[in-house]
Amino acid sequence: MSVHEVPFAGSRSGTFPCTWGQLDMWREIQREGDPAHGNVVGGGYLPPGHSPERVMDVLRALVERHDTLRTRFRPSDDGRLVQHVAGTGVLPIEVHDLGDDPEALVGRWAADFQSTPYDLAADLPFQVRIGTAGPDARLLMFGTPHLTVDMLGSRVLFDELLHGLDGMPPPGPPGLQPAEVAELERSTTGRRTLRRALDHWRAVLDDAPPAGFTGPEHAPESTRYWQGGIVSRAVPRAVETLAARYGVSTSHVLLGAMAALVGRRTGAQRCLVRMVVGNRGRPELRNAVGSLSQEVVASVDLVADRFEDLVRAARVSALRAMRHGRYDPDLAAAIVAGAGAELDVYFNDMWSATRGGRGAPGGAAPATGTEETVFAWEERLERASVAFFFEVHDVINDPAAVRLSLLTDTAHVPASELRELLFAVERTLVALVADDAGGLDRLPLDANAAAGT
Repeated sequence: MSVHEVPFAGSRSGTFPCTWGQLDMWREIQREGDPAHGNVVGGGYLPPGHSPERVMDVLRALVERHDTLRTRFRPSDDGRLVQHVAGTGVLPIEVHDLGDDPEALVGRWAADFQSTPYDLAADLPFQVRIGTAGPDARLLMFGTPHLTVDMLGSRVLFDELLHGLDGMPPPGPPGLQPAEVAELERSTTGRRTLRRALDHWRAVLDDAPPAGFTGPEHAPESTRYWQGGIVSRAVPRAVETLAARYGVSTSHVLLGAMAALVGRRTGAQRCLVRMVVGNRGRPELRNAVGSLSQEVVASVDLVADRFEDLVRAARVSALRAMRHGRYDPDLAAAIVAGAGAELDVYFNDMWSATRGGRGAPGGAAPATGTEETVFAWEERLERASVAFFFEVHDVINDPAAVRLSLLTDTAHVPASELRELLFAVERTLVALVADDAGGLDRLPLDANAAAGT
């Protein structure tokens, strides 16, 4: 392994207010009590023919183009977080030989980037590793805190890097820099956006149950929160088929499946859910590199005869949330506290927004996917802010697969049932492709249904 120091000089420097998205993630880090919470991992396999030095030249250009990659954070005198953009500095880049098992290396690097906290006031918020095979750079992986770049922003970065390696300009017009986003949010237009968003929070919370899960149903386990996931090739095929059949997005199908699962567990008629919204609908934000995504409240109507009806209700709820995804998180938190609501169900679909190819790995990894669905435990936590956290991820070494991840409070969903709930979601989606004419009550969403592989 060798370390290279790459100097950079950007066009902007100074201290600026933070954006709503940055403040939202800062609140979440504080709430979770974990300085590594939300760390983003990006990158992928590179096409052959590019030296590590060529990759480093393109990385220098990225850091100079995007202020957020050279931004540190600190509280101002009034306690409000501010962002400080460095004009110049040095980016350290590690270069490693891929060795005989690049897949294992990818796993180790991803785990490092996800679990290592950043000193947000002192560290450069962009860590990069390059994997080589002979003279070529074949793998690039980078890590950032979520205050710096969200998942879609990381895809923009990798997309630009691939174009830069080929000597091409970025694939789209530049998006606003974080300092410019903060200025927009404080404008007359931004105040109108904020007012509509806060009205959405009030309307949803006025017409929703106070919590998804009420009262502990079981004695919590010694480590209270467990997280596991399945990697499945069957789920993407099923979800895409159902989305085309119903005329909705794949994300609406996945939200409907999660809401049906929560409804089966709780018996509630509405599912109050925190969902992540990318906030890139405006042209000037589409290619922005920063932390734009925010959590928005939605309420999915579970009173439906068929899964298609539930999915359409999920679509309506999701579209309303997406229209109101940009807001001051301190003001929204005050509304939640005033309503006495507990937002304990969380949905985050990071697969649907990226499956169209933006930032997909440039060079293919060795084909390692199989048809077998595989489960693995992912994490155990002493504390978390939700009772039920359902996430959907792509799989970097198998584009035909998806990873469904579920974190649960064992006071509501014992660890012994978590694995089977994930397999139940897979079985349900596959069964619906064959026959979706029956009622919701017949769907195999119970943990005690026939076990998966």
